[in-house]
Amino acid sequence: MCADTPGTRVPRLDPPPEDRWDDTPRAVAAATGPLNVFTTLARHPELFQNEGEQ
Repeated sequence: MCADTPGTRVPRLDPPPEDRWDDTPRAVAAATGPLNVFTTLARHPELFQNEGEQ
């Protein structure tokens, strides 16, 4: 499988509007484009963070 190109696939869950994103999804989208997997993870900021060992 190849990675989605921004704008070519419809996510199963709509991502939140960009004005509700925190710094992490903004930074990732700036680096990769608004890929659905990352923008959808913006719904759950605690899943998007890398805080080290759990």
